[in-house]
Amino acid sequence: MMKSSAIDDIIDKVSKMATPFGISKSELKTYSTLLLYGTLTAREIASKLGISYTKVYPILTKLESRGWIHKIHGKPVKYEAYPLRDVWIKIKKNIEERMELLEKQFIEPLSAVLATPSPFYSVFVISGEQVKTEMIRLLSEAKGKVMIAISNRELLSKELRSIIESLIFKADVRVLACDGLEIKGADYRNLSSMFGSGVITNQGVLLIVKSGETQIGLLSNHQYFVEIASVYFEYLWNQAKTPGTNT
Repeated sequence: MMKSSAIDDIIDKVSKMATPFGISKSELKTYSTLLLYGTLTAREIASKLGISYTKVYPILTKLESRGWIHKIHGKPVKYEAYPLRDVWIKIKKNIEERMELLEKQFIEPLSAVLATPSPFYSVFVISGEQVKTEMIRLLSEAKGKVMIAISNRELLSKELRSIIESLIFKADVRVLACDGLEIKGADYRNLSSMFGSGVITNQGVLLIVKSGETQIGLLSNHQYFVEIASVYFEYLWNQAKTPGTNT
């Protein structure tokens, strides 16, 4: 059917734009099928989509919760699509509500932080050997509280281990390390899985993740990022195990 083919072409294009808003291609196809053929049972919808009978129910439930379709009770139960214009109004309203939520929870607080007078701050993305260099620099200059997370052994070079062990005598150092990794004399805990590594001091923060064989780092001396990283470290610290115990 030419009309069906044209709709499939439209769905292929639209699905790429709809995905970021949590709308799947299968949902678009199911809704379009009901628009095209009118009232159908779940079995009829599955047949027209070429999918199994059991797979169509979760899609119908999702569409019903979105307010795109509704049930017509009877034996068997049938489904009917709401008019396209009505559904589009609902989609736009949902997107607007999400954008307003993003503005309230992220844009406004972040704008307020960035508007706070600061003599100087920076954010850099670094990689490779520069990651270890900056990690060593931060630790060498550290005073007061120092939080260190090490998620992979290769990051802990002899030089870095030596700096951490010497830092213990002049700063309040806590170390989160992957299971089996020990830092002599340090207040440390083990965690079986961490997203990445990092160093947090009063002077700045370095967040490190591994991409393939390369270490990638986000380096900043902005207090906003230092505070966010500190809160996340405390969360992980409370989840971690003290060596030699089950807690």
